[in-house]
Amino acid sequence: MRNAACTLHIQSNTIFSSDNAEYGKLLAVKLVASEDAVALWDGLSKEEKEAVREFAQNGASEVEKFTQARVSDSTLKQNISQMPEDQALDVLINLIHVGYNVTTDSPITPLAVSTYTGTQTYEVTNLFGVTLYTFKHSITFRSDGSKVVSPAPSRTITPSVKTVGWSYEGVTTDEQRGGVGSNFYESNVIGHFKFSVVYEVQSKYPRIWLKGWSNGVLDYSVSD
Repeated sequence: MRNAACTLHIQSNTIFSSDNAEYGKLLAVKLVASEDAVALWDGLSKEEKEAVREFAQNGASEVEKFTQARVSDSTLKQNISQMPEDQALDVLINLIHVGYNVTTDSPITPLAVSTYTGTQTYEVTNLFGVTLYTFKHSITFRSDGSKVVSPAPSRTITPSVKTVGWSYEGVTTDEQRGGVGSNFYESNVIGHFKFSVVYEVQSKYPRIWLKGWSNGVLDYSVSD
């Protein structure tokens, strides 16, 4: 990923002060330039997060306008490249991945006598809690209580990009184990999402691993 600091003209030895009127802006620059914005955001105090949100308010309406207009990536890049630096930063900080939620949409539960399904969803959010994209992974299989039976188990991957700037690039890992005749069915997938405007700002690889047992129990792991 290109170092965003080169584009946004911030020095690595910048000293932040809560008395500085530019506080929120400087923190926003650090977040955009960070290799791990999620960890940096998690490490900020409540006051620091509020300072960034205050700076980012104008950009939120710009992002909503672009999203509703369904502008293409090239149009978005062109618009941002022509903006004054502060305005461009205002838009970028609203599209940075800093938070996430993991939900079990439907835990392993019987759909019929011996049909089971399990779903996990990874939802990525910005500093206001607005969803940037989701990555959902589901498995379905039939069991006689001791082993998986025909038909063969299946899995689905459902990516969904909710805003401009982000794109889904496909899966980098798609592995399945077990299945008919075994006492489990396991599916492991890693997706690739990219936020790229003018330069590549963030590239994320969410992983969702699901393992359904013949007794209907679901094991899972979700990470980024």
